[in-house]
Amino acid sequence: MSIALGSHVNHENPWDVTANQVVGSVSGFREFKAKFRLMRTFGLIQTLKFFTAITVMRAFKNLQKMRCANGQVIEISAIGEPDDEQLALFEIFAWDEYDLPEEAKRHQIKTVLDFGANVGMASLYFSLQFPEARILAYEALFHHYRRAIANTKSLPNVEVMCNAVCTSDELLHFVAAGPGSRSVTGTTGKEVVAPVEGIDIFADLAKRQASGPYLLKLDIEGGEYSLFDDPRMSELLSQTNIGFIELHRISDGCDAKAISIIEMLKGEFRVVKTLRSYPQWATVLLVYR
Repeated sequence: MSIALGSHVNHENPWDVTANQVVGSVSGFREFKAKFRLMRTFGLIQTLKFFTAITVMRAFKNLQKMRCANGQVIEISAIGEPDDEQLALFEIFAWDEYDLPEEAKRHQIKTVLDFGANVGMASLYFSLQFPEARILAYEALFHHYRRAIANTKSLPNVEVMCNAVCTSDELLHFVAAGPGSRSVTGTTGKEVVAPVEGIDIFADLAKRQASGPYLLKLDIEGGEYSLFDDPRMSELLSQTNIGFIELHRISDGCDAKAISIIEMLKGEFRVVKTLRSYPQWATVLLVYR
């Protein structure tokens, strides 16, 4: 996989990146720096333990516990798709996937909205960055939800819900959208990975009395387009100080929608930039006021 880091938004083709923007994820220097970032969070012994355990976990699918520098213990495993949990840990804590510029860190955050929580690594990361914030995490796939619960069980400020984030309460399907990619849809025209329970996220946030200022992490495998089509999204964005927004190319028709969303975000936030690009698959935007 190749990713582009810190580039400007391409308003004509949000999935496209130029050659000088692409950084290979297998770059030796980048991997070297990533291991040092892991050591910053977990310490030398825990980091060495993690890399040593990966081979064993791939073979036997057992659990490996790691202790953060602040005492928080998380479990990683090979449950689910190959290396899901190890990859999430490495991307978020080693590659600093959700690291913020200094000018963005000055913003107050009362609630973190982790839409598409996967195995809970982002919620864990944000709990370290914003220890006073309430974190509401939503994950559609049950096996990921179980791991998210395990990874955040000692954090009283984290609540994890097993729901697909959408605009109504309905049964949805997690489908294979292509090699290495997934999407959430109301139809079954593609290979169904799992049925998932959708929830009206705006109604659920109101029920839970969630309030801003928000940090919004949005990674819901194509479901983001229905959110942005809903007029209630404007109110949520108006209370959002920082956002990590992933736009997925689930069909050719998404190009115009993605460009429209980017233009709308430019009018709402002071900074809108491409944090990472997975060519022809997805673009991750960092936005803040």
